[in-house]
Amino acid sequence: MHAVQMERARHLDDVLERRTRLWLSADAMRAAAEPVASWMAPHLGWDQAGRDREVRRVTKALDDERERIEAARNAPRGGR
Repeated sequence: MHAVQMERARHLDDVLERRTRLWLSADAMRAAAEPVASWMAPHLGWDQAGRDREVRRVTKALDDERERIEAARNAPRGGR
C-alpha cells in the first residue's frame, strides 16, 4: 500500500479516513478496518495487540460520531 510504504501513514484511521473514500460510509469503513489493519501490521511492526488497538481506535471514532449525529437529531429545535 502506497500510503504506508511511501507516504508514511502510521495509523489505520490515517489510511481509512484520509487516503480512501471509505469515510463516505461508516459501514464500509467499519468492515474494512480489520482487513486493512492486518495488511498494515507487518509493514509497521504491529502485533495482534497493535492491530486490535488500531481497529478499536477507528471503531470508537465511528461510534462517537454516530452518537453525535443521534444527539443532534434528537436535540430540540428552536422555532418561531
